[in-house]
Amino acid sequence: MNKKKITHLEILFALIIVIAIILMNLIGTTTISDDSVNVNEDGFPTTDKTFEDFKAPGTRFGIMTGTDWGMEVAKRYPEAEIFQYATAADIYTALDTGKVDVAMGFIDQRPDLKESHPDLAFIEEPIVTMFFGFGTRNDERGKALCEELNAYFSKIRSNGEYDKLRAKWEDPERTGDVMGDYRFTGEKGTLKISTGGLWNPMTFYVGENLTGEFVELINGFCMDAGYTPVIEAMSFEAEVTGLASGEYDIVADSITVTEERTDNICVTDALLSGSTYLLVKAERLQKEVSKSSVFFENLGKSIKRNFIDEGRYKMLLSGLGVTIGLSLIAGILGTVLGGFICFLRMSKNSFCAAFASLYIRVFRGIPVLVSLMVLYYVVFGNTSMSAFWVSAIAFSLDFSAYCAEIFRSGIEAVPTGQARAAKALGFEPVHAFRKVVWPQAMVHILPVYSGQFIATVKLTSIAGYIAVVDLTKASDIIRSRTFEAFFPLLFTALVYFLISALLVLVLRLIENRITPGRHPINKNILSVVSSFDGAITDIQDITNKSDSGKKKNDVMLEIEHLKKSFGDVTPIKDVSCKVQKGDVISIIGPSGTGKSTFLNLINRLEFPDGGHIVFEGNDTSEKTYDLNIMREKVGMVFQSFNLFSHLTVIENLMLAQTELLNRSEEEACRKSIELLKMVGMSDKALCFPSQLSGGQQQRIAIVRTVAMEPHMILFDEPTSALDPTMVGEVLSVIRKLARNGMTMLIVTHELNFARDVSNRVFFMDEGTIYEEGTPEQIFNSPAKTKTRQFIKKLSVFETDIIPQNFDYMSMMTQLEQFGYKHMISHKLIHNMQVLIEELCVNILIPDLDKDTKISVQFEYEDSRDGLINMLIKYPGVEKDPFETAIGTSVSLIKHICKDINCCFKDGMQTIRGTI
Repeated sequence: MNKKKITHLEILFALIIVIAIILMNLIGTTTISDDSVNVNEDGFPTTDKTFEDFKAPGTRFGIMTGTDWGMEVAKRYPEAEIFQYATAADIYTALDTGKVDVAMGFIDQRPDLKESHPDLAFIEEPIVTMFFGFGTRNDERGKALCEELNAYFSKIRSNGEYDKLRAKWEDPERTGDVMGDYRFTGEKGTLKISTGGLWNPMTFYVGENLTGEFVELINGFCMDAGYTPVIEAMSFEAEVTGLASGEYDIVADSITVTEERTDNICVTDALLSGSTYLLVKAERLQKEVSKSSVFFENLGKSIKRNFIDEGRYKMLLSGLGVTIGLSLIAGILGTVLGGFICFLRMSKNSFCAAFASLYIRVFRGIPVLVSLMVLYYVVFGNTSMSAFWVSAIAFSLDFSAYCAEIFRSGIEAVPTGQARAAKALGFEPVHAFRKVVWPQAMVHILPVYSGQFIATVKLTSIAGYIAVVDLTKASDIIRSRTFEAFFPLLFTALVYFLISALLVLVLRLIENRITPGRHPINKNILSVVSSFDGAITDIQDITNKSDSGKKKNDVMLEIEHLKKSFGDVTPIKDVSCKVQKGDVISIIGPSGTGKSTFLNLINRLEFPDGGHIVFEGNDTSEKTYDLNIMREKVGMVFQSFNLFSHLTVIENLMLAQTELLNRSEEEACRKSIELLKMVGMSDKALCFPSQLSGGQQQRIAIVRTVAMEPHMILFDEPTSALDPTMVGEVLSVIRKLARNGMTMLIVTHELNFARDVSNRVFFMDEGTIYEEGTPEQIFNSPAKTKTRQFIKKLSVFETDIIPQNFDYMSMMTQLEQFGYKHMISHKLIHNMQVLIEELCVNILIPDLDKDTKISVQFEYEDSRDGLINMLIKYPGVEKDPFETAIGTSVSLIKHICKDINCCFKDGMQTIRGTI
């Protein structure tokens, strides 16, 4: 199913869910509390419960985090369960929804609760009364501030200003929350003040403005003492931490004195007392009404309370701006920093890689909230950096750690052959990464990156812990005034959902632009491909251009004593050769003998440990030599094709032409389509490599190399990854190149092709060019045994027998294993074992010295109807071993080897035969 259809279904399901929820709230009837009964004279709900009713084990108490209420509950009700909540609004919602049985709160919040939680009733006797003051730091400056605060409080008590202030803010009938007019001189500097911002009437927000009794007390103090206040609202549990760490000078909130706190902070003389009360869910009489009337009535009231009153929508919009700002900064900085950390992580420098690895482990292993607190209170505790920028840094660091691993995994998902192919064409490493590796890595990176980016956007909701009024914090502030959870949280959730949906849409558009098969084809390329009607270029036109100025038989490439090791493995030990213009050299030999390494060294995709490579008269090992210019002239075709998967066929052919040869886009396109027509693949010009067969891909890879007009082409087993039915179409292109004089070195296992197309053949073994010659010499009469064995595809068993320590049973086992490995018949295996027993054990060993070495060799050639050639050699005197041998043994040997014969030369006795 396509993504467009899935998107439409998503929208349909979402609409169905929304409609279902609305209908559930409109159809039928529901029960509500009867406000005319079980209320006091002020209309507040009442309860008959007392403190004694909560002594039952397991009673669930809801308290506010950071307060001392828990100690009082534990003292009175030792078997109670205590649940801590961040705000009073959360406590009241938990009680109303049955999450706790009883809650602790302030009775002066009862008028607001009547609107949002009409079924919550206070037990009108305080459970605890505590005295509290403001807090300062526990250092010389903090102690001095504490004394100044005490002096100010004493002053305003004595002149009556404090009583007026309390009467103003604590009057339940007050109609407005207007701050006094304060003017600050700042002659003694600036004070950083933290306060809760969620406790009406002490410290709370009116619209976007922080106000309340505590705020006005601080403003009065600063004006009187000559300070300028900078007040920030934060969660109650973080205030003391911020003070103790030195981030703030004063906590303007209800700080009670405990033994632990006095070790870290100073608390002023008691400023006022605060009584805490218990709330329960009142048992109210219920009446039945229609759901629709309740729904619309509550909807209108909730919208007004949460969004209209005091212009609260402005706070939400401001918080939304902060959230978007944090998200964008974290996204941009985190991405850039993540790219840098990824670079270090993939560096060959072990120190850089270790640092990056540790960085990633640290920031992925530590919760974001913890790192946010550490940065705010410790790292930047004594600086003037704002909470917003500390949050941005924290989220950026966290996001960067994930980005680094996302980038690394995406880059490593791109086959290494892609970078090698770009390098072989002549691209600089950075250029190759930008044009080839990175576009392909992005296909793997974007889906994971988009998910992590959205997770980071949602994580910004914790910024409110350090006084950042983001969208979530704005929602908490509104809930602290209305004590209503539904609408503020619903709005917050909806906005985050819309932000995430927008990000998904943008990133999906980017993903569609870079994913092969989805992005639109360049219009200019499309026009040239569709309208091209030029003559088909013969490949000779290209080979003639590339070889201009060089005569046939001129030495193009000279290699002297080339060496290369990889740790303990040395595939190239000592290679020397010359390649002349027009040579077509096939390089054959067993696997693992350095053939591919040899080609990689020529094109400097690997760097030699020793020796010289001279190309067209220039030593490529010279520091001043431009290897990329040489790579443009020495094309390379890989066994795994290495076409650039993110580009179409025509774009694969054009990329190096436009970037390295500076051809115009139109010229490169025309050249490419001509070459495609030459190999019969012009109809595949707009296909992606994944849409082609192996043979087609390899032909495109050859054409991509030819398009660069190279002087020489290196083929690294061009048919090894192909189905046998596709081999012919690739070899036909190479034959055409050979006929037209292209200089080529071809590593191949196609021996018939090598015989047909080459004018010279290198047989490589033991890290050297073991034997070289014309195809007739190598394939018809090789001079060396290993060459003959390889050409005839012989399976060889070789061993030495020393009479004094010969292990007969081990020899029999080795012959059996050799036979099974090469699928030799049981009869032939048995015959080899009989020959060893009769010829070596019964005839030769008794007649030779104990330290004489007998060399034994069996060659199995499957193409010769299962025949095995036997060769046995040992030093001695000229003597036929069969003349004095036991007749039975001789008969058995001659029965198995009908053409057996002996020959003595240069002190060595040789016995040959065919089994």
